[in-house]
Parts: sequence; structure tokens; C-alpha cells
Amino acid sequence: MEKHSKIIKEFIDNQNLTDQELAKVMGLKYRNVFYEWENGGYPRLKNAVVFANYFNCSLDYLFGRIDYDYDEKNFKDCPPFDMQLRKVLKEKGVSQQKLMRETNIKNGHLYNWFNKKVEPKMDTLIILADYLGVSLDYLVGREK
Repeated sequence: MEKHSKIIKEFIDNQNLTDQELAKVMGLKYRNVFYEWENGGYPRLKNAVVFANYFNCSLDYLFGRIDYDYDEKNFKDCPPFDMQLRKVLKEKGVSQQKLMRETNIKNGHLYNWFNKKVEPKMDTLIILADYLGVSLDYLVGREK
């Protein structure tokens, strides 16, 4: 079982709600959304942020990139992902071409993200955060 799957399952198991009730409370559309996550799947960015906000944890903790969570949890609403990604790429001096070449992230993914056609999934964001040397929360603009 993937590390993030264990963490997600632990958060869910500590609630006195069924998966369906928890999804409803969190405003998630699919009643069995957690099943995929608990079995190694990765959510899209929006759903991961909703989950992390609900449990007041960092995305880095939720996806097993750190073993402990921040002491002070003070997150902000995420800006549109395309704007934040452009900002981080500029800060790091990384072009889209270099990013694609060095991470194997496909041009189609970047095109879809920059044109707001689809949100990235968290497994791809982990690759990006590792490559850029930033936290997931910083990458998506959630860090204050």
C-alpha cells in the first residue's frame, strides 16, 4: 500500500462517518471517492486540497513527503494552478521545455493545465515539487 493511501485511510478511519457521509460533508461529488485513494490512486488537486483543508494538514504530510506536519497550520486559498505554476517556474528559472525534458511531463499535460482544461493529479504534482525543490503547498499556492 502506498504511503499516502495509509495516511488517507487513517484520517478517514478516525472519523465517525462513513466514506459517503464524509464525502458529502467535504462537498465531494462521488460517494466512493476515497476508495480509489485508499487503494493507491491519486486525487486531482482540487479534491486533495479539500481533503487537506478538512483535516487541517499539509499536502506534503498527506502524500507522505514529510513524516510530521507543520506545527502552525495556516493555509490560504489556492490561486488558479496555471498562474501559480508559471510563478514557481519563473522563480526557479525553469522553462516549460526544460521541465518537460527533465521530468518527462508531457506537453499535453502542461497545455491542459495552462488552458484550465484539466487539473493535475497529485502524483504529477509530487514529481513537479520534487524537481523544483518546493513543498506541495508552495507549488499550489496554499502556503502563506
